[in-house]
Amino acid sequence: MPWRDWRVCASERKPPLPIQYDIVARCFLAAIPASDKEIPLSFIARGRRAMGQGSYIDAFYSYFFFFETQFAPGYSNPKEVTKRFKASPDFMNAFAEARKLAMPELKRVRGLRELVGKSNEEIVEHLVKTRGMLHHHAQRKGGSWHPEKHDQFEKEALMLSYLAYVVAQRQNLPVMFNEKIDQLML
Repeated sequence: MPWRDWRVCASERKPPLPIQYDIVARCFLAAIPASDKEIPLSFIARGRRAMGQGSYIDAFYSYFFFFETQFAPGYSNPKEVTKRFKASPDFMNAFAEARKLAMPELKRVRGLRELVGKSNEEIVEHLVKTRGMLHHHAQRKGGSWHPEKHDQFEKEALMLSYLAYVVAQRQNLPVMFNEKIDQLML
């Protein structure tokens, strides 16, 4: 199963690759030790479904909740969320790999090149600011976002999807591939 093949965009569904028995068995064996990751991972699943449908606002929220649940639980103040995201090594160390994953999409997704070109800290600030903007809406103010214009948020949703992929793999693969699971597989 190709662990590095991670692309999420609105498109026709391709048939899934066959899953090897080893991976399925490891998932079952790691289910209890990884049970605390069920909710954060379900946000990734929701985000992937939303990306596949072109619902980038919904995808953005789902991926953002993946990070908020783990790194800023219960916080809504943008300054505090930003501070906690920046203080998370899991989150901040995912940017280099997420940028590599974004490379094939730079020409296709408007504004992604500019977003990827920002520093890690600037991207965090931008994503938290985007969450705040999407959370509040005023029809009378100029420049308010439109709930049917999902494509305006594709670059943010895509960047969050890559970051979530990197963080989730780094957190969960060690749970599936360790000595204890290896012994149970014998």
